[in-house]
Amino acid sequence: MSRIRKLAPQMKSQAGLDLIIVDYGELVEAPGETEFDQQRYIVREGKSLAIALKIPVIVISQLRKSLQGEDRKRPSLQRLYVSGAKAKHSSIVIYVDWPFVHELAGNETEARIVIAKNRDGKVGAIDAEFNVKTLRFESLPKPQTEQPDWVNR
Repeated sequence: MSRIRKLAPQMKSQAGLDLIIVDYGELVEAPGETEFDQQRYIVREGKSLAIALKIPVIVISQLRKSLQGEDRKRPSLQRLYVSGAKAKHSSIVIYVDWPFVHELAGNETEARIVIAKNRDGKVGAIDAEFNVKTLRFESLPKPQTEQPDWVNR
């Protein structure tokens, strides 16, 4: 992270920099006695860098495998590796959930984008489809209902 912190401002001023992605945060070397301390440092350093450079910094993380029934199929903050540090210090936590990965059957482009934490807005899930040609997620149209949405609340 210290190397990224040193090089990113130079890159932004010389060639432009719009986004930083730290792939697989668990493998980034960081100071700290425990894994919790290390992950806290990575998230805090990423957040500080995002504020200083006015760009998004994304730290990609893996989910722990769950052995319990339905919990296996649902991403959650608790399933993030060293979840306490990430859940506490992150501004936004987003999961991409692919049912095909769980069942190995069905539509492999079907996905669900889960916003599990958002300090500045709403949380929830969005049904989506992964477009393999453009490598983007596209929202699916909402199913038609006979009654307005507010009736079911």
